[in-house]
Amino acid sequence: MNNQLADVIYFNGYIYTADDKNRVVDAVAVRDGYILATGTSDELHQYVGPETESIDLEGKMMMPGIIDGHMHPFWGGIQLFGCHLNYESLTIEQILERVQDHLDKDPRTGENDWLKVTAWLRQGMIPAGVDMYREDMDKLNTKRPVVLFSNDCHTLLANSRALELFGITKDTPEPPDGKIGKYENGELNGILEDAPRYACCR
Repeated sequence: MNNQLADVIYFNGYIYTADDKNRVVDAVAVRDGYILATGTSDELHQYVGPETESIDLEGKMMMPGIIDGHMHPFWGGIQLFGCHLNYESLTIEQILERVQDHLDKDPRTGENDWLKVTAWLRQGMIPAGVDMYREDMDKLNTKRPVVLFSNDCHTLLANSRALELFGITKDTPEPPDGKIGKYENGELNGILEDAPRYACCR
């Protein structure tokens, strides 16, 4: 009997090995979280013991190494159900037009009804080098607090109503681990980076 028995055998699948020859097999044996062997179901039968679990992949594909340690599923979920800019390169006018269109269709109109806009491609705005600030956001025809979340996940842009509800003023001390954006005259420009951004989204 093979003394290297598998904990699990996956079989009846399209298993891409990603080895030097890019082989595709139909079974893989796993022991202690590591791949013990790959091949056909018959070839891997030698690794089956009384405690081995067998899992039928039913023709589905399996491949190794697909581990994403940095994901944002929460924001992906929000994007599915809310106002989003789809990570497109847009002008200030196009952004305002899309947000205004959502505001006009949204039945919520209260001064405390937040509108959180996701997938703002800040670095990709056009023309190149242009940025967006509170004075732009305040052109929206609404009394609602509106925030744009940048695709970098470190920055948001708030209109004046949102800043008011956040409790941030031009005199709010800037934290060491973030930035409260201001115009040259010291007034808030609506940009919040890192710590202030996260504090306002709790």
